[in-house]
Amino acid sequence: MADDIAKQETQVLIYKDSFHPCHVLETLRSLYQRQKMCDVVVVVEKEEIFSHRLILAANSSYFYSMFTNGMSETNQTRITLKEVDSEAVRQLIDFCYTSTIEITEENVQNLLSVANLLQFTTIIETCCSFLKNQLHPSNCLGIGNFADHHDCTELKLAALNYAEKKFLEVAKTDEFLLATYDQISSILKSDSLNVVSEKDVFDAVLLWTRHDLGERKEHLPSLLKYIRLPLLAPKILVDCIESDDLVQESDICMRIISQAKNFHLLPERRDKMQVPSTPRQMDHGAMMYVVGGEIHNQVFNTVQRYNFETEKWDFLPNMHQRRDGVGVAHHAGRIYAAGGCDGDVALSSVECFDAATQKWSFVQPMACGRHAFSLVELDGWLYAAGGSDFSGSEYNTVERYDPVRDMWNSVTPMSTMREGISMVTLDGALYAIGGDSGLTILNSMERYDPRIGQWSACIPMGYRRRYFGAAILKKKIMVVGGSDNDEDHNSFECYDPRMNRWMSLPPLSMRRESPAAVVTDDQLLAIGGAFMNVETDSIEKYDPLSNKWDKFQPLPGPLEGMGVIVM
Repeated sequence: MADDIAKQETQVLIYKDSFHPCHVLETLRSLYQRQKMCDVVVVVEKEEIFSHRLILAANSSYFYSMFTNGMSETNQTRITLKEVDSEAVRQLIDFCYTSTIEITEENVQNLLSVANLLQFTTIIETCCSFLKNQLHPSNCLGIGNFADHHDCTELKLAALNYAEKKFLEVAKTDEFLLATYDQISSILKSDSLNVVSEKDVFDAVLLWTRHDLGERKEHLPSLLKYIRLPLLAPKILVDCIESDDLVQESDICMRIISQAKNFHLLPERRDKMQVPSTPRQMDHGAMMYVVGGEIHNQVFNTVQRYNFETEKWDFLPNMHQRRDGVGVAHHAGRIYAAGGCDGDVALSSVECFDAATQKWSFVQPMACGRHAFSLVELDGWLYAAGGSDFSGSEYNTVERYDPVRDMWNSVTPMSTMREGISMVTLDGALYAIGGDSGLTILNSMERYDPRIGQWSACIPMGYRRRYFGAAILKKKIMVVGGSDNDEDHNSFECYDPRMNRWMSLPPLSMRRESPAAVVTDDQLLAIGGAFMNVETDSIEKYDPLSNKWDKFQPLPGPLEGMGVIVM
């Protein structure tokens, strides 16, 4: 009796209010709007913005350092910001209390500039994503220059890549004529400059030079070195390049032309000539590859490719083996298709597709046949984890492949058996998510650090799921669809490592078991899958800026259990 009373007295209830953050934020916003309990005033131009130190420090690294590192402003009640846009500062401080901000074409550059100064990391990332979506031949050079001035490296590279891809259109714009020498030379150096003929590059260089001949004439010889003149026919070299008056006025330019002509006149000496003669790798944009899969128990060895630029599908050479529940990854421009099931048994074989030869070839097989597993690339290794033998035995084993030595070796196994697993890589680590342990469907996630060779448990998902899609979008783990026993999911969750929590996002328009998920242009695609054992060809696209799903170009036919990558 005494023991029963003691047990009752030691019972503990842990209560967690999921709406607590919303209530707190709402109260803080009310205090801010009514200027209550404010302990700091931010002065910008002639505007005074009453706020709270704690809130500013929680949102901005700039204010955090100011209020905690003993700076002169630490104990001041008025903080003056000079030479910044007051409206942008007001928007950022409003964001601290509302978690909402409006970004437009008109305010994005001011907002990014001030957010960069005040170190609002998420706003910087969002503004950069917004500007990426605004890239156009008429503005990409300006956006790239703006990104360079604000140390937004990813945006700068995106703008440069866009300019290379759309070079012929960019060369016709006013921005091109106003571009700096450094911008022009960076574009011309690229192996990915998207031009049919180097004559187009020469014409663009002359156009840019003549726009400000007095200042730019001296740059012509150095720019001419970046043009791959040996790729031009001798007739064009003589009639179009050498005959130009600006070229003829420069001895250095004439020597460069002479070297290009010698490339054609003396083919036996080409190996010793130091002239740029390698054809550029014309950029056709990102491609999506759909490998294997099945419909109505018919397993395929097909490879379908989608061109995001032309919005068309085509077919590549088939794999040697049919594969459902296949693991697919890419490394160094090659596609690897591993394991899966041919309809009868789980496969251990691995095939590699070389885009140059357009052929599949077998490489070293895995240690065991794996179906419904995950294959990912990390730091030059391919990791295969989980799955099953297609006969009722689930795996927690993990092995990795060295493409250089063509060897597999085992690494530390996961803590849990996982069939129907999804795995992603983020910040140098592997994340193994969900799956079926053989006893139950899982919502758990574990993280593998290859530096120490250990797995550690992470915060679980909100839903149990197997046979689902997962991908990385803006340094967050996105999971879509899947199934929990007999129920197919349309749910969509996101894990933020910085916050160490999962968040629910808008659901898919349809339930999907065995979909694939990939990211392109900062958007997530949920591809194919099945609902109640009926396969679909539909693809949905999620845009994090609008927080909505939209329809996307469908697959050539219904499919599930395929591997999908974007290169």
